[in-house]
Amino acid sequence: MDVHSLDVAQGYAALIELQPDTYTVESIASRLGESPAYVSGRLRLIQLIAEAKQAFYEAEATTVRELRSWIEREIHLDLTNASFDPQDETLLPKAGACARCPKRTGSNPLLFPEVRQKSI
Repeated sequence: MDVHSLDVAQGYAALIELQPDTYTVESIASRLGESPAYVSGRLRLIQLIAEAKQAFYEAEATTVRELRSWIEREIHLDLTNASFDPQDETLLPKAGACARCPKRTGSNPLLFPEVRQKSI
């Protein structure tokens, strides 16, 4: 029986939380015979929003690459093709321009560094 990638990610996170001095990304990777990038990639799945996690659970066998593609297509909407001016400060005066909105994925380079280059 294969374990779902999200369940694996939660297991890694639980180990790290329970014994942070013993379990690190590097030590888990070493014990599994995987690269630290592999373990880190699984751990990033925990950051998905609930709807994306549910879709990932419901999806038939999918890869991380396919999930990333789905997220970019369905969640990370590119403002360069928006039907409105994302720089318009008057679009929603209380919030300001969409391009600098702190709630926009492209404005959070710590969580989504790859999106910053693809969107206004």
